[in-house]
Amino acid sequence: PEPAPEPDPEPELPRSNRGWEKQAQVANLKVLGLGLGATKKDVKRAYRKLAVKHHPDKGGDEERFKIIQEAYENLTDPTKNK
Repeated sequence: PEPAPEPDPEPELPRSNRGWEKQAQVANLKVLGLGLGATKKDVKRAYRKLAVKHHPDKGGDEERFKIIQEAYENLTDPTKNK
């Protein structure tokens, strides 16, 4: 039997060449407590953890939750990055 092929490593989030877009991406990653090498899976995991912690229904701060939610949307929705 042939050995199973190695799964492809998870792609990193796309990086922008424009300075202001990169700064925005870094800021959004920082909100989620992540660095530039974060994968989409890392972003999702960090978002879920913070969302549970700061959700208004769970006694968290609504403004902080909105900031976390917006950062996640900006990192995961390609139409929001433009």
